[in-house]
Amino acid sequence: MNPSRTTVDRTLLALTGAALPAGGGWLVLTAVAERLPGWWPGPGSGTVLLDRAGLADSRGRGWCTPAVVAGPASAPLLCLTWFPALHPPGTHVRVGVRSRRERCTR
Repeated sequence: MNPSRTTVDRTLLALTGAALPAGGGWLVLTAVAERLPGWWPGPGSGTVLLDRAGLADSRGRGWCTPAVVAGPASAPLLCLTWFPALHPPGTHVRVGVRSRRERCTR
């Protein structure tokens, strides 16, 4: 297998492996935010991630809203094009598996 392709595969696998626990951790923290200890840093009651002034400022730049839409939309599309590129039609992956007899005689 091509070494650069292996590197890309492992990098994408590592990024996916990092994103899934991060997303799960975020979900757990937001679901149990009211039960966190008092010393735990967290948002105050009635606070938002981005206030109206910050939202207006980011929308005024012109690139923020398209980037927020294009980022999550392009990730699955990239994966859907990457996976078929790994296994083009008509190719078969041969896996070298020894039989039990071969393993026992060695």
